[in-house]
Amino acid sequence: MQLPVGDIEAGRRFYATLFAREPDFAPHDDFLEWRVESELGVAASPVTTLPGVVSFINFEDPWGNRLGYYEDIVPSEEQQGPGGSTHDESLFDVENP
Repeated sequence: MQLPVGDIEAGRRFYATLFAREPDFAPHDDFLEWRVESELGVAASPVTTLPGVVSFINFEDPWGNRLGYYEDIVPSEEQQGPGGSTHDESLFDVENP
């Protein structure tokens, strides 16, 4: 998941505090990365995309709560719709893990 911040140093302080450590990877002055999936012991689903709308992954926390990370490909107010059912799997592209 990528999170843009307006102030990179404030962002570094915030996320370093949140994750209790400095970034795992910092290839550029304005790009910092913390890796958490392997530490948390969770397996995420493949990335699923509804073209022109959203991409997402799903996972469960250790207590069985179903969670997900979602990325709007097009801002919500600019999306066309309605357009079918979220239960119509033919609308989605799924990346192989």
